[in-house]
Amino acid sequence: MLPHATLLVPGRTCFAFLFTAILFAATLPRTALLAGENSSPAGTYSFQFLTYRAFEAEKTLLEVFCLLPLQSLDFTQMADSLETEYDLAIALLDSQAMPAAHLHHRQQLCLATDSQLDPTMSPQLVRFQFVLAPGAYTAEVSMTSGRNRHRFTLRHELNVPNYCRGGLRLSDLELASEILRSKESSPLVKNGRKVIPNVNHVFQEGHPLLHVYFEVYNLSFASTGLGLGVLSTATIADRTGRVVARTKQRFFKPGTSCAVNMAVPIGRLAAGVYELLVDLQDLDTGEATHQVTRFQVVKPLDRYSKGDLNQLLERLSQIGLTRPLTLDSVPEDESEAQAGVYHSRELMEYLRRLLYSEQHFGTPSAEGWQTDRGRVFVRHGSPRAIRHVAGAGGIRTVEIWEYPAKRFVFVDDTGLGTFHLVDSAEQARAGISP
Repeated sequence: MLPHATLLVPGRTCFAFLFTAILFAATLPRTALLAGENSSPAGTYSFQFLTYRAFEAEKTLLEVFCLLPLQSLDFTQMADSLETEYDLAIALLDSQAMPAAHLHHRQQLCLATDSQLDPTMSPQLVRFQFVLAPGAYTAEVSMTSGRNRHRFTLRHELNVPNYCRGGLRLSDLELASEILRSKESSPLVKNGRKVIPNVNHVFQEGHPLLHVYFEVYNLSFASTGLGLGVLSTATIADRTGRVVARTKQRFFKPGTSCAVNMAVPIGRLAAGVYELLVDLQDLDTGEATHQVTRFQVVKPLDRYSKGDLNQLLERLSQIGLTRPLTLDSVPEDESEAQAGVYHSRELMEYLRRLLYSEQHFGTPSAEGWQTDRGRVFVRHGSPRAIRHVAGAGGIRTVEIWEYPAKRFVFVDDTGLGTFHLVDSAEQARAGISP
């Protein structure tokens, strides 16, 4: 099977064409959510890497979803439209830094002049697919848009599993806005289920259900009887580890592998970051396995009270923004909100960055906005590129954020994701050239 890319949510396009490159040989990665580093609020690119067992023996299927908000693209004002063109490419390098696979997608867009590039507009959703051999890989993502060739690059280390070996296995967990039974022939349909991906793992408060799709491999199966079946448990815990929701599902085995979708109630969850743990047990053998992912519940910006917003503004002031921001047009009551009174666009952008940093940069000892990476992200926005440098022993990691006129170097000495910003002297000791 050749790799391919598909535009799943085209929006309003003038025209488009797709170029698919040839697969040389390769492998695929574990789940990763990336936007600069991970998933994103409006205005930031999001990338999700998912792995499944391929039909070909000893191969793995890599599925990559790319979510591109329109306001992130560099549009040019024409006489009667807003126009842009973007190029999105993913290259995979093997453990010897040799090319393993490459895909490229190019798209042109034009919007009517009365269009507004606001967060409510449907983003571009692009899907890439690779069939690879298990192993260690580096994914290099590049995104260029607009006449000025605004460029974003990302480098991410991947470890592609072999689902054909190692006993009972679970694929990566794909979180979805909705999962429907379907007979369509669509890139979104997996094993008779249409999975509407939630690429950035962000749900609004009040969203009733968290849908999750995964596949199970290497079950013990005897054709002479149904056996005891399989027990699947989905548990949601908050940042402190407190369990806030749990759903169990028992099913019989159709064979040595199967596809599963579960729905966990989340309608009463408050805004915050949560962990989803899926435990699976083969009841006939007692063998068990599990997978984990994270997601965020957010309060829509237009539902924040003035008190909520003042608290967020206080956080912005603690981060040390260069000039003050004020609530220049905050709705005082529901009627004013319904009348269409909105906050300033600049303030909303900073608030989105705060919410994003809460999801992706938090540690057990600090909220996301209190960490070095969170502070840099809120003040400067998404970096143009992120580079990772592995340290000796595979524990110490250096992460470099590149901006047009500056860069920031973060070091994690523990291997637990507790990155701290280093000064120029520490950069030299870390072997980072200016």
